[in-house]
Amino acid sequence: MAFRDSGGCRLLNPDAKIDTLWRESASLHGFGKMVQGPVALYRGLVREGALEFDSAQASAAQRLQTLSEQLRAVGLNGEKKTSVLVRLGFRQGPPAPRGIYLFGDVGRGKTMLMDLFYGHAPVDPKRRLHFHAFMLEVHRWIHRWRKNGGATNRDADPIPALAADMASTASLLCFDEFEIRDVADAMIMRRLFSALWAQDVVVVMTSNWSPDDLYLNGLQRELFLPFIALIKDCTDVIKLDSKFDYRLRSLRQMQVYFASREGGTGFKMQDIFHDLVGNVDVVAETLLVDGRSLKIPRVNQGIAWLTFEELCGRSLGAADYLEIAARYHTLLLSDIPVMTVEQRDKAKRFAILIDILYEHNVKLVCSAAADPKALCPPGNDAYEFNRTVSRLSEMQTTTYLSRPHTA
Repeated sequence: MAFRDSGGCRLLNPDAKIDTLWRESASLHGFGKMVQGPVALYRGLVREGALEFDSAQASAAQRLQTLSEQLRAVGLNGEKKTSVLVRLGFRQGPPAPRGIYLFGDVGRGKTMLMDLFYGHAPVDPKRRLHFHAFMLEVHRWIHRWRKNGGATNRDADPIPALAADMASTASLLCFDEFEIRDVADAMIMRRLFSALWAQDVVVVMTSNWSPDDLYLNGLQRELFLPFIALIKDCTDVIKLDSKFDYRLRSLRQMQVYFASREGGTGFKMQDIFHDLVGNVDVVAETLLVDGRSLKIPRVNQGIAWLTFEELCGRSLGAADYLEIAARYHTLLLSDIPVMTVEQRDKAKRFAILIDILYEHNVKLVCSAAADPKALCPPGNDAYEFNRTVSRLSEMQTTTYLSRPHTA
């Protein structure tokens, strides 16, 4: 029942460009000891023209470089470098280095920087996960532990066993998009991370939120506050205060509405999605709407991708769309058909969806069978659909794309 076997995640494979730079810039010695790291990789990407130099990113890369060197000094392959006196118990071994909590607004390059660090980090074993996928693993692990007899009584605590299992399978944990959204997860994370840090597991995480803003206004938040203090004690909190939203800049420079006459059968929304999120894990996420579960199948970094049928082909309503609009700053919506009279209900849901996305300044990337004005079924609803056509057109403009997302 090892944590590594719990499923739901895969490790990051750096994209070809980063991997090439890694091989070129990293000198290998002994057990793969590297004298270069995130700083060299970052400078290489800037030199290649893949990135624009950003002083805030360069500073964060330097701190990640320092952590990488500290990890190397402590030991490789999960084994600390210890003297004979330490092994005999006459002297204390070197402490694990502090982790990093890297936070900032969306599109600032947090994930990219963590990936440069992770690919180079001289630690084995190590894991890199999207935080939502990690929480899914945690809940599945606890469920199996209880089902397989881990609990001898109803009050048995799975957290110590879970932490020990995790610590045995990863000396370094990297989390992308760390956040806490409900009281159950808040209580689990407080105790689980306390146990992990007590066992010298090094944690690096990215987040859109400063530690003080985590689980803000959440139920029983006072019980979570000690965990915020612990984050500050066990990690260096770094704000990535970059001036630009690079993802938004990319959106402004790209086409965001694709009609079949333009894209044809060769258009792939998957390519757009990966261009925006990078070469990172694609995970599913479940939203809670009025006590119901709403599954979003493809998510990362505040970007969601759904098909028309997934959003408008089933019995969803304004409450569902409001939750989506508040949760994601960018929505990719694929396979929008030319709607017939028989699909009038879908057309109405589509119109409601667009209204809500528009009001929340959600960035929208669409693939459709026709231009906006040709999507609506003929009849009385066609006139009302004019507002949807107008908004779809406005949502393609630079002015709209420059608006900040309203959660």
